[in-house]
Amino acid sequence: MLRFFHPMDSTILHTKATKPHSTGLNLNSILHFNMRPLSLTFILAGLFLAPIVHSTSPSRMVSSAPVRDFSLPRFGKDGYKIWNLKGSQGSYISPERIDVVDMTLCTFSGDERMEVETCMESPQASISIQENQASSEETLNINNLSYHIEGKEWIWDGNLKKIIIQRDVHVTFNQELNDRLKK
Repeated sequence: MLRFFHPMDSTILHTKATKPHSTGLNLNSILHFNMRPLSLTFILAGLFLAPIVHSTSPSRMVSSAPVRDFSLPRFGKDGYKIWNLKGSQGSYISPERIDVVDMTLCTFSGDERMEVETCMESPQASISIQENQASSEETLNINNLSYHIEGKEWIWDGNLKKIIIQRDVHVTFNQELNDRLKK
């Protein structure tokens, strides 16, 4: 017997599942539900919204309106945050690309320490979430406890932990250089 908690009138709906599953297992012994109204509401909302949000079909609904003041974290395979993307405006261009205005991208250690490694800021950037990359023709400012880097026409590769800056590069070190580097 399947039991479902009805969210509207707090009654339990009963249905019988008497046919055995094709593997010979009885559905009565496998399925037994007793959901609270709020849980069922979230599950139903997820079922109805999932095709809109995750669909890859051409009929997918995508808004052309930009998202304002957003934050988008990315987590590694072990569940720790590896970076956090923020912007004053984000525009969905394609499944592979998001354009961001006033981008701030902070990378993290990706482990239980959750240390911020580097923060990058740019007035405009294109982000490839799947490829873990960002790029722009605009200025990039990189801040770290040890240095500050500024330049234009840049590419960040999060998989390689590499940043390439093509033009007008300025580097400032925030600590003293040891004697070997001064020579």
